[in-house]
Amino acid sequence: MAERDRASSERDRACEERDAATSQCAKYYHDIQLLTSTITRLEEQVARQEAAARNHASKTRELEKQVGVLSQQVAGKRAMGPLVVFANGGGSNANGTPTKMGRTVEEARAEVLKGGQPITAQLLSQFDSLPPSPQLLGPLTPGAGELPCGPAKPCTLLNTYASTTSRVIAACNGVAQNGIDTFPATSLIPFESNEELIAGFVATFDDVYLMVCGWVTTYADRVNPIDEKDIAGQERCWAYMLGCLSPLGEKDAAFVIGSFQRDTATRRWFVMRMVVQYIQMHVWSYTTWLGYSDASDADLNRICKRLAEKGVTLDQRGELLAERSLCVSAIMGTQDYRGFRKYMIAQHTKKLRDILPLVLNPGINRSDAGRDLAVVVAKAFDLSAQLFTCGWTFIISMPEAGAKFAKPSMRARNSDVEPLELQMRGTRIRFAVTPFVTLRDDSGLAIVTRNIDRSSVLIEQ
Repeated sequence: MAERDRASSERDRACEERDAATSQCAKYYHDIQLLTSTITRLEEQVARQEAAARNHASKTRELEKQVGVLSQQVAGKRAMGPLVVFANGGGSNANGTPTKMGRTVEEARAEVLKGGQPITAQLLSQFDSLPPSPQLLGPLTPGAGELPCGPAKPCTLLNTYASTTSRVIAACNGVAQNGIDTFPATSLIPFESNEELIAGFVATFDDVYLMVCGWVTTYADRVNPIDEKDIAGQERCWAYMLGCLSPLGEKDAAFVIGSFQRDTATRRWFVMRMVVQYIQMHVWSYTTWLGYSDASDADLNRICKRLAEKGVTLDQRGELLAERSLCVSAIMGTQDYRGFRKYMIAQHTKKLRDILPLVLNPGINRSDAGRDLAVVVAKAFDLSAQLFTCGWTFIISMPEAGAKFAKPSMRARNSDVEPLELQMRGTRIRFAVTPFVTLRDDSGLAIVTRNIDRSSVLIEQ
């Protein structure tokens, strides 16, 4: 009996030692897991810091290239015109010796580099330290809830848009005084060195289209036939829908829209076309930047009118595009830009709500639909800011209904046939969902163009 009790005690002691060892091993395993997790987190942090360092070095190299190109431009004939015009406005004395306002290019460049500010074509050719003229100042900012119904002009005396005759802009290369991220000026950077920038534009266009598609899928994807009573109550919406199928006549377009309304898949693409067309025509247009102040309106209207004229030389066009970039950058560099942006997003959202009631799903919460639509418009508006501050020309075109399919500029959404075969067959498109985008660079010795985004279309089957 005593022997049995002793064996039992030893067995119990062995079990206790085993449990203690198991507990200790579990603790060691937990500590090892924590150490492994900490090491992994530190490695990720180091990788992020190294990536940030590489990105900073890349941006530094790009800015150095820009400084080199600008230096060559200022030394050449192309930069002499603005310098002479500016000197005649008070930048030199009667003997032609540069004064404080009309300092030499070398002095201007050295001072700007010393102060850490970016160099731009306007900065080197129109360096001016005088305050803006009172005639160029817009009206004071209205109080809360008092924004006008017409064009917004929230310019203040403290944060004014400076006319191009006296503009020195630090915002056009990525840093604005109000904290708004601007797009780096690229009009004088070699076109081939901007592959990542171009890829960023393409990705942002796709993001906008994806957001539009998500909104349509949520609020406008159900079959909802339109009758004459609906058309009579929403004539503006109906006219806009017919216009999306230009150049078809009213009867043909009405028949096509009726067929769309009975097909859930096609209906979704057509509603997406309605939203994207408005964004293309009104948000991705320079007119969306009108209304900030009288001075900015005058500059933008003058520049864009000149760009639309025939006979503009390549040098003149490059200078106009750089000036347009500076105009938009100046607006973005003011403290009240956020208010202007918010107001314009609200205006575009309101106009979109006015042209979409006939295609909304029955019974939806229209407040939610309007709020989510404003998010889409905000994304498109920020892309517009990038388009008009980069110094390039973006040709954004929507193919007409019934046009022939073209492989270089279109991709079919409702067919798996090879694009080249569709083109060789002479296939016609029913309508385009998104536009095709061509990038044009006028800053070099010759015009360089590139198709960066194809149009999504539905073909006839």
